[in-house]
Amino acid sequence: MLSTPATHELADLRLGTEAYAEQVSRDFEELTWLRCLSEQLESCDATSPLDHVGQHVLPELRTTIRAEAIVLVGSRPGETPTDRKPQFDFPVFTAGSLLIREQNWPPLIETLTTNARCYPLIRNRISGSGLPAGCTAIHSCIVVPVARQDVHYGWLIALNRGRRDANSFLLDLRSAPLPGDDEFGTEEAGLLHAAARALAGHARNAQLLREKELLLIGVVRALINAIDAKDAYTWGHSDRVASIARRLGEELQLGSLECERLYTSGLLHDVGKIGIPDRILQKSGPLTDEEFNEIKKHPQIGYDILQHLQQLGYVLPGVLYHHESIDGRGYPHGLQGDDIPLFGRILAVADTYDAMTSCRPYRTAMSPDVARSRLREGAGRQWDARVVGAFLDCSEEIQRLCGESRGQALHGTGTGNGRAAAANETDACDHTVHCDVTALHQQPMP
Repeated sequence: MLSTPATHELADLRLGTEAYAEQVSRDFEELTWLRCLSEQLESCDATSPLDHVGQHVLPELRTTIRAEAIVLVGSRPGETPTDRKPQFDFPVFTAGSLLIREQNWPPLIETLTTNARCYPLIRNRISGSGLPAGCTAIHSCIVVPVARQDVHYGWLIALNRGRRDANSFLLDLRSAPLPGDDEFGTEEAGLLHAAARALAGHARNAQLLREKELLLIGVVRALINAIDAKDAYTWGHSDRVASIARRLGEELQLGSLECERLYTSGLLHDVGKIGIPDRILQKSGPLTDEEFNEIKKHPQIGYDILQHLQQLGYVLPGVLYHHESIDGRGYPHGLQGDDIPLFGRILAVADTYDAMTSCRPYRTAMSPDVARSRLREGAGRQWDARVVGAFLDCSEEIQRLCGESRGQALHGTGTGNGRAAAANETDACDHTVHCDVTALHQQPMP
């Protein structure tokens, strides 16, 4: 067939149509992925680590930019984008696969990231001589820093751009692949940069949240220290109750967040004792009924102190209800059974065990065996049977935990010079073991 101007014009129109269709397809893929990125970030918890976010974001991105693999590399804490020599950890997440031995990752990452401290770096047609040994399979890459506000969190590295699938509609329209179809360009770098900025923003938010949590925990510790300063015999009690409660939460298969909240609730469960007169807290003999009625106010006092702290709202059930009893004979509200919040039921067991196995001026500590027996006898009557069951299942671990906290001399048999040991070590009887409250508070001094 002879070539004519009309034939050339049709050919040009065909090529233009192909190029336009390919551009529309790429734009659609990019928009789809950007929407996916936004949705995935919204669904991720603010405290999620980068590798967890990467699992939701990077596989789809790898498909969009046709990379053989995308690697998320973590930066060492404290590193800034201007540091000359990058300090990195091993890949924290990899989407796709690349045949590189583990020992070859560090020199490869160092080579690729040295010149990508602040801006994206694109390298195509990489020769094997420019890479460490064992990395000759790499022929193209994009390296983008994951950084925000002068804080460097790591890098995103896309490796080996692939050609379009042989079954692609757009490839069927062309007689041959376009030159550079297996090379990364600015569009791919732009998408990788968008992902890096999103990851950096998430990391920054998580960092600020963690700093806020640390400040909050510092305030909590200050409150606990204030309580401990009022009575040497309560030193360490809140820490032990918090640790026991967290372990019980784990045994009950609560989530990690709930277990940490249980721990914080345990730390603060006796904060209301800051409002109890020293003459009662530090009394060396048994309490009168009037004095014990004063002690019973501390859950409500603690609740009143903490109720306006929105970030600590989750501790309020444990603070207010850790002295309620399954049979309704507890305080301050006489709740029964499952009407008592779970945190209150868990803290009741943790608090009671530490109280029974700690020395007071007027009595020595019970042995762990006796304390376990008391809990077993009161299961379903004073304490939640399921929580007591969980306690018994991990009681040896809890005994070791408490023994390490207060010292083996105080947590061994519960006899001997327990009172002197308590003064030098730690103790935490909270004056409120309900089933034996009279016995515990009316026993003569040893």
